[in-house]
Amino acid sequence: MTEIERGGYSVMITFAGERRRLSAWAKLAGLEPCSLYARLFTFGWSLEDALLLPKDYAKRFPRAGTKRHSAIRWVEHEGELLPLKTACRRVGRSYQSASKLLREEGLSPQEAFEQAGRPRKPAKKVFVTFNGKRVPLAEACEALGLPFKGIRRRVVLCGWPPERAIAEPFPNDRGLARRLQKKQAKEAAA
Repeated sequence: MTEIERGGYSVMITFAGERRRLSAWAKLAGLEPCSLYARLFTFGWSLEDALLLPKDYAKRFPRAGTKRHSAIRWVEHEGELLPLKTACRRVGRSYQSASKLLREEGLSPQEAFEQAGRPRKPAKKVFVTFNGKRVPLAEACEALGLPFKGIRRRVVLCGWPPERAIAEPFPNDRGLARRLQKKQAKEAAA
């Protein structure tokens, strides 16, 4: 009979008719207590596998007991156990999509990884005519010494034409986009 009892700070394990603390079983198995704990509660191994498989069997797993270790969701990809985020990055799948499937549909990490969609396409570049040439907005901002994020905000959020966004002076002030929208609304109403 095998049994695991978790109470307070101790974990008692009954295996092969013997009842011992997790740390004592780990010592008998030649493991660190945190490794045995991770095998049982993080990786979800059966008690027999966690106690009987040799220490070097788990070399492909990250070291147990590190910060946030238990919060990491693990998936198997091409025979390797990886964190969900790393696996998604390697294959080009959307980690956000996989996380949403985990939260909202209650799928296991492996199922969420397999069903996750492809990531969104990157934002399209905004082009502007600068010195008679059509160049990306970022290059024009760099050449003029203007803040790219602020100019792009004017173009994308406020709907300004790129030439106007570059031509108007850019005050070093917070809340500029909101004030510019209010000013445009007042001008349009008048």
